[in-house]
Amino acid sequence: MTKGTGPTAGGSLLGDYLRARRAVVQPEDLGLARGTGRRVGGLRRQEVAAAAGISFDYYLRLEQGRDRQPSDQVIGALATTLRLGDLGLQHMRRLVQLQNQHPAHPAGAPSGALRGLLDFWPMTPVAVVDGNLDVVASNGIAQALDGLLSPGRNLLIGIFSAEHQRTPMWRETAERGVAALRFRCDPFDPRLQEIVGQLSIREPVFRRIWARHDCSPWTRGLVHFPGDGGRGWAFRFQSFDVPSAAGCSVIALHAADRPALAALDRTGGTGGSADVASAASA
Repeated sequence: MTKGTGPTAGGSLLGDYLRARRAVVQPEDLGLARGTGRRVGGLRRQEVAAAAGISFDYYLRLEQGRDRQPSDQVIGALATTLRLGDLGLQHMRRLVQLQNQHPAHPAGAPSGALRGLLDFWPMTPVAVVDGNLDVVASNGIAQALDGLLSPGRNLLIGIFSAEHQRTPMWRETAERGVAALRFRCDPFDPRLQEIVGQLSIREPVFRRIWARHDCSPWTRGLVHFPGDGGRGWAFRFQSFDVPSAAGCSVIALHAADRPALAALDRTGGTGGSADVASAASA
């Protein structure tokens, strides 16, 4: 199993998450003195256990994967201690379910009706992505705007391409994209392992971000595409989950600056939608 996707040897999904987030929170965040001789960058296990009101031995069993069924009360206490917020708490609960049940979540495929619906927005770039951020369908104007939005491409791999790394706000975009993948994905999916493995080998920045286990949905925001002689195009986007295709979302973009609007005008004559039935690749 690719490092950083499923649980580490002898560990668990929850244990890996607790370990990563413990390294992020600092003693000062809990009102503790840092003191001298500290050999860890974040919190010690003993500090997490004490702040959460559980025994050190029990916390150690959770982190090592020897106890895989913590109560919801314990999960809530750990989420509070590690400053995870509501989304982190939701993610912890999901990890506990996944590591105990190993449910299969086959990627949903967009229906013919949904693919046809994309053509009703001829002047709006629209794409359908799955839980791994693979593009499984898009309309003509989306494909003409940027190859990243073409079926068979992966949004996160595209974000980490050399061309996209030169766009404004790239680091923020990369961090949000990695957190979105972590929040959406099935950790046991071989396709996820392929994506994470490819990016881990070639992108040190990705490895550092992925190791933090940040997770949050990214349903709206501002993104930049390379173009216009290097100046780039700014677009705002909104995504919507597709109940009929598990794990899939529709992403619609609209211009956020004049260069982006001009780019849409130039590509506005492109029509038609496309999709792929096989597994997407970058």
